[in-house]
Amino acid sequence: MFKNSTKQRSRDWLLLLTLTALPVACSKDTPPPATGTLPDPVPELFFDNGRYRTASNSAELRTSSVPLGKSLVLAPVICNIAAPSAFAWTVDGVRQSSTTEFLTFTPASQGVYLISVAEQSTQARAEIQVTCTAPEEMYFRPVKSGNKATAATAFDYVPAPGQFINYQSGSTKENALQDLQDALNNGRISYLGAYGGYWIVGFDHSVRNVAGKADLKISGNAVPEFSEPGIVWVMQDSNGNGLPDDAWFELKGSKSDAPETKYRYAMTYYKPAASNSDVLWTDNIGRSNTVDYNDAHTQAYYFPMFITEDYYVLTGTCLASGIFADGGIVYAKDLSWGYVDNYNTDLTRPRNEFWLEDAVQADGTPANLSHIDFVKVHTGMAGKGTAIGEISTETGCPADLNF
Repeated sequence: MFKNSTKQRSRDWLLLLTLTALPVACSKDTPPPATGTLPDPVPELFFDNGRYRTASNSAELRTSSVPLGKSLVLAPVICNIAAPSAFAWTVDGVRQSSTTEFLTFTPASQGVYLISVAEQSTQARAEIQVTCTAPEEMYFRPVKSGNKATAATAFDYVPAPGQFINYQSGSTKENALQDLQDALNNGRISYLGAYGGYWIVGFDHSVRNVAGKADLKISGNAVPEFSEPGIVWVMQDSNGNGLPDDAWFELKGSKSDAPETKYRYAMTYYKPAASNSDVLWTDNIGRSNTVDYNDAHTQAYYFPMFITEDYYVLTGTCLASGIFADGGIVYAKDLSWGYVDNYNTDLTRPRNEFWLEDAVQADGTPANLSHIDFVKVHTGMAGKGTAIGEISTETGCPADLNF
């Protein structure tokens, strides 16, 4: 988002929110549009592991974990199935009782389990491998001498297209990851681009969940009446390998129960055929639009060109766009609480502060985490204004408030 110009609030700003109903590409087998005509949508299910998805990795078996004595609620991303009927779940080939999109998995013993789900009207199916690990406290990492309060390690950074994204031809994912690491080290803001753009970082110790208070601080650069909310996710290192490859839990916010909030929402961004071009996107519910090129940011591509494939998919939770116009001025609504880069209107929940007790499972039930080790933030809205560009979360380095 064009924040510096936002503060000037030019009177000639206009609002552009119109969406066009074109087919969506979500399938691993769907090629990018070559002539502006998209292929027919393909029904599909997949499990989101918190990372970007491309043609080259979409067939990989997704993995997760759950500590012994805990439960994990599983739910697939649903692509191009307008009215899902019933779902059939199996664990190691044994049919489960759930017929909804959710399965509560509570393993009785440590081990590796193969879980599958199929949507009955289309037979679209997905699999995930879940490892039941040692009990929750086994891999808790106490603070040691030399640790620091802020997140120490950048694990992944994949921005969505946007005017502040500048990874041109010849750039690499390693370049982007180093930029994020430098931002962590130097306390700088990182730009996540349009909806779904994200980073994943980790602490050098476990962050304890202390009841009744905020546990994390994550700054943004929101100003009153111009917020670009980002969704916060947290993870325990349940398998103790030091990597963010376990289960993600969203920190709920004030819009978590809003009917317009979309969960497991997937957006596909297509690499432009020419420089200085808009970036086309489609989503998993049949909509499409563009991230628009503008005259204020003239790098050749807003698409991160270290993505070598012709398209990539970003998944998460999508809030209703907060952009609106009043008297010729464009604003972006401030939400009550629970989001990065948001000017909180609930004064009992100070902005930039987050409570681990707000962590929820896929079905919205409490996750009841004793601690976390990793944090993910992604841009939580898909919206744009004509003169200001796309909504884009900007975020600082997470800090442990219990350090």
